[in-house]
Amino acid sequence: MKAVVVTVFCLLLPAALQAAADPFTGRFSGEIDGKNYELRVYSDSPGNYDGELLAPGERLPMIGRRFGEHMVGQIGFPEDAFAFRARVLGAILLLERQQAPPLKFFRVVE
Repeated sequence: MKAVVVTVFCLLLPAALQAAADPFTGRFSGEIDGKNYELRVYSDSPGNYDGELLAPGERLPMIGRRFGEHMVGQIGFPEDAFAFRARVLGAILLLERQQAPPLKFFRVVE
């Protein structure tokens, strides 16, 4: 039993430390209009983000900036990008868009 607990702890620790360091960075998966998407968020300086929204045959760039408990930014190419505001609730990144239902992305544990 002790070995199982130690093994689980060792497997979950890296993801927990990453989330504690910056809750917005990492890989998240979700569904939009019946298609599976992956949101990858990176940060090379505190509070500034870049990344991409991926689906089969699609790749949209993402940029964002942290404001308190939220990240504000845009996804897409300049001519058709959409603005968003995101917050993290546990393992869920909730991405809110104007005049559209929020999108839920779940943290991918590696």
